[in-house]
Amino acid sequence: MIQYLHWYHEDIYGEKRLLKTSKNANDPYLHTIYGLKDTDLGRYVCIIENVVGKTECAAYVNVVSKSATAKPLLMVMLSLIAVAAVTA
Repeated sequence: MIQYLHWYHEDIYGEKRLLKTSKNANDPYLHTIYGLKDTDLGRYVCIIENVVGKTECAAYVNVVSKSATAKPLLMVMLSLIAVAAVTA
């Protein structure tokens, strides 16, 4: 059982903010960004803890190319790795 799960976003200026927790999210194991904007760029971190231990997974989001026809959709699924690491 998960005791603690937090998603954070650290923007390109180093400011860190809490995005969601396991208590206030419909699906805490997945963080999805629809319509990616410049303000979404930066580092995303999932911190998860249970009785076995605590782990952290992170990914950096960057836009390489902007297309007028593309609809940006980003799914950050690092928490699945974090769950496996904590429950193993």
